[in-house]
Amino acid sequence: MGFQEKLEKRQKEVWKSTSKTGKTVAIVHGTFCLLAFLSGFGWGSLLGEDTLAMGAVVGFIFVLLYSAYMIPYFLAYHRRHKSQAGVFALNLLLGWSLIAWVIALIWSLSRTGNEPA
Repeated sequence: MGFQEKLEKRQKEVWKSTSKTGKTVAIVHGTFCLLAFLSGFGWGSLLGEDTLAMGAVVGFIFVLLYSAYMIPYFLAYHRRHKSQAGVFALNLLLGWSLIAWVIALIWSLSRTGNEPA
């Protein structure tokens, strides 16, 4: 079995073990990353002569900014927080206000229910 086959098998195992909510959040997050990258091409064409290169740079910057914006969700996911979907929704919908982003960050760092007091 080659590397590609092992990788595909592992991806299928991970996808089967992921909950329905986790799959939905992963699809939404991936869609937002793609949209952030593609929107960079539109903004990049306004900023420079070389549209393709500037669009790729601006798109990459947009993805980095979106990823920084989603830090509370990434922490909740990594810590296997029981309210990952709630943290994601709060951060995505209201995180633009600094107060909601801080609340989502604190929520993601709260006890997960799996760790001792």
